[in-house]
Amino acid sequence: QLYAIDSDAMSPELKEGDLVLAVKTPLDQLQAGDIITYQSANQPLPDTKRVVNVNPNTGIVIVIKDNQVIENEFVSYSDILGKNIKTVPLAGYLLNEVRRPEVLIGLIYIPIIWVIIREGKKLARQYWRRPYSL
Repeated sequence: QLYAIDSDAMSPELKEGDLVLAVKTPLDQLQAGDIITYQSANQPLPDTKRVVNVNPNTGIVIVIKDNQVIENEFVSYSDILGKNIKTVPLAGYLLNEVRRPEVLIGLIYIPIIWVIIREGKKLARQYWRRPYSL
């Protein structure tokens, strides 16, 4: 899945506007230093942090932001959306824009309406060019 980074809390590794590809990874393959994206019940948007420690017995992963002096956070494995395997700089801005309804209308509906009108004009021209017969 693709996720946009919405802050510089993970810089210099990840910057605001970067796009990350995260894939579900088994708990036993997560290790300290990995960057994961997860969704907590108390957060409206997914969050991305670095793994500090993994407890395979409890399924709890300890994570922290790279450049913030905040206590470690405990994340359940079931909340983890995936381990980040690829980053595309600044492409997250594009993903966020495409998700907006007015942009979707411009990207999808307007071209469809344009094609319908164009094809309608072609059909009308063909209809009016037919020879008149009794």
